[in-house]
Formats: sequence, structure tokens, C-alpha cells
Amino acid sequence: MFRTLEGDGLKRPTWLVVGLLLVGVGCRPRVPPEVVRTLADVRQVGVFVSPHSYEHFVRGELAAASGDDETAVGHYRQARAGAHDDALIAARMAEALDRLGRTEAADRALSEAAALEQAAEAVHLARAHIEARRGDDQAALAAAIAAVESAPGSETAVLELSVRLQRTGAEPRALEVLRCTHGRAALRARLALAVAAQDPGAAAEAVEAIQRHVPVLEQEAWSAAEVAMTHSQPGLAARLMERLPPAAAPLERLRIRAWIASGRTDEAQAVLQTSDPTRFGDATEASRLLRDAGDPAGAEDIAREATASNPSAWVSVGDAALADGRPVDAVRAYGHVPRGASGAAEARAGMVRALGWLGLPALAAELR
Repeated sequence: MFRTLEGDGLKRPTWLVVGLLLVGVGCRPRVPPEVVRTLADVRQVGVFVSPHSYEHFVRGELAAASGDDETAVGHYRQARAGAHDDALIAARMAEALDRLGRTEAADRALSEAAALEQAAEAVHLARAHIEARRGDDQAALAAAIAAVESAPGSETAVLELSVRLQRTGAEPRALEVLRCTHGRAALRARLALAVAAQDPGAAAEAVEAIQRHVPVLEQEAWSAAEVAMTHSQPGLAARLMERLPPAAAPLERLRIRAWIASGRTDEAQAVLQTSDPTRFGDATEASRLLRDAGDPAGAEDIAREATASNPSAWVSVGDAALADGRPVDAVRAYGHVPRGASGAAEARAGMVRALGWLGLPALAAELR
């Protein structure tokens, strides 16, 4: 079946159906046949799902993966309308309803899922996602712990707990649960423990251990690289980021910052100068990165192009001019930022710095 791992705005569909194996049914009337499903390396026995329900479940998952939760809810509802309801489908329906803002309906669907199978990993994961979306990190962590306890061999549950640990810190109960995992999930638990302990060396070793068995996920390499950057090991962070292809803006910013901090400014400039600024978030962020990479003129050009639609981009123009040793031009740029704009405070602080460079401390003090 399909599962989704959500982390700080990052939503990625993960295809987890490994197989669907029909086992002996026997001749018992009115008792649904059982099947053995292997989900994320965990064998689970459950009732047979009709082709109709399975088709609608798949269609619901595809709709959810494309961001069409309204359509997904309709398909999940159809999938649950058969003779036998399913905790996984009900849990996935709860998540889609919550993303649509229908909190009461989401809570009702999640309660129905729990009534069908209280200890189901899918129910705990759905609760973790929903609680995290609603801002209750502790409740999300508790649900993630329950998911790992219900399926200690599941990589999906371990990854969710890893994400929650990064939000809440090294919670003792969560760490103890991770230490008890086994199989391939244990490799990912090892990384989660290293990240929670803020140990860059151990995190890097864990990433390498994972890579020897399965592909490294973006979240895993990113979390290890962030630990390395936090502990002033940009070279290690850069090596970890090299395991990932070009991806979403947060990952690309971290990759470029790691290159800059480790002295690989030529590489950083080459990517920044030839890429669409939106690859790094927006033009002002791309300008900052290029300035820090040692190309203030190029940074100024990028920022100037953005000023037509974003007056606060003049702050980046001024910062680039100041980095280029042109304080007068910097003062002029900062002066273009309208009072009340989002970048007004930054513009005033930049102007203070520029006036200090120009030997006008009294005027700088007045602005300050």
C-alpha cells in the first residue's frame, strides 16, 4: 500500500506495497478470508480486501499524493463502503480530511480506524501526522512512539519517530524505543539516535551504513548534514549532501551553505550563477548565498531583478553593494525600502553599517 511521510512542510509519497499473498481460506461461511500483506518488511495478517475496495484505495492514494485530498476522501469512502472496513483506509481518510481542515470529520475517521484495529501502525502514524499538523509536537511524538512499538521492524515508523525527535529533542522514552528496533529499521534508528544526540560523526556513519543496504532518503541525509553544520563541520555536511540529487529549496540552500562554509565557493558560484533563483527559495535568498560565495556583483544583479515585485529586495541590493565595498550605493539601496515594508528594519540596520563605513558615526547613532 502507499504511505506518506510528512516532515516540516515536506510531503513525500512512499510506495510500500511489497506484495499481497492470498492464503488458505477454508470453508467457514460468513468469515472473510485472510491474507498476509508485507508492508515495509513487516508481515501482517488481515482480512481480504475486495478488488473494488483495493482499486478505490489506490485511486485515493494517487489523488492524495497529487494534492487532491477532496477526491482522495471520496475514493477512501468508496473503499470503506464494502463488507469489511479497514483501519489503514480509515486512517488515510482521516489524514486527508485533516488536511482539508475538516477536523471533526478527521477525528471521527481516526476514531473509527482505532476501533477497527487499535494497535495498527497506520492509525498511530495518522495520529502523529495530524497532531503535528495541529501543532502538538508532544502528542505527535507519543503517537510516533506507539507506531514503532506496534511495528518495530517498520522503517516508516522509525522515520516518523526520527522526524518527531528532531522537533522535540532527545526524549528518553523515544530513544529507548528506537534502541529496541531490529532489521533494516535498526539502521534508520541508529541515525535517529545520532541526530538526537547531535553527534555528527555517528550520524555520518549511520548514513553510510544505510546506504550500503538501501537508498538514503532526503530527510536522512539532510538531518545528518544539519547536525554537521551545527557543529561546525561543513565539509562533512557537504559530503553528506552529495549523496542526494538536486531537490527542494531547503535541501539546496543547505547544500550551498555547506559548500561555502567548507571553502568550495567556486562550486557554489557556478550553481548559483546558472540556476533559477527559485531553486533556493526566492531571489533574495539566492542573492544572499551568491554574496556569501564571493560574488557580490552577481548577487546585486539577482536582487535588483526582484525589486520590481518585492521592494524589500532592496535590502539584498544594499547588502551586496556593501560587500562589494560601495557604502554610498548601499545607503541609496537601503533608502528605497518603504517604511513599514517587511524589510524596513533590516534596511535601517544596513544603513547604520554603511554610514559607519563612511565615517558618519553621529548620523549612524541617530538612525540606531
